[in-house]
Amino acid sequence: ERVRLVAAHEGADTVLAEAAGGWTFGTAHRLTLKVAGSRLMGYLDDRLVVEAEDSRTLFAGGAIALIAEEGRIGCEDVEVRPL
Repeated sequence: ERVRLVAAHEGADTVLAEAAGGWTFGTAHRLTLKVAGSRLMGYLDDRLVVEAEDSRTLFAGGAIALIAEEGRIGCEDVEVRPL
């Protein structure tokens, strides 16, 4: 299993960062993405697991998606708010 931070735009996916493991299938986890300018930080259970810079600022106005390429994803709460 891998944790990936992916920018998807107009049919093209760009992997900005990825890390091995860190999560367990069938277990609830807290995912957090923080964005400060072009810096993106991905947290799993309040622990920083991926970090990237994306100077393209394609989503400066805000946009999110939760994608499971294999299997399924279940979400209890999804929240978008300014830091």
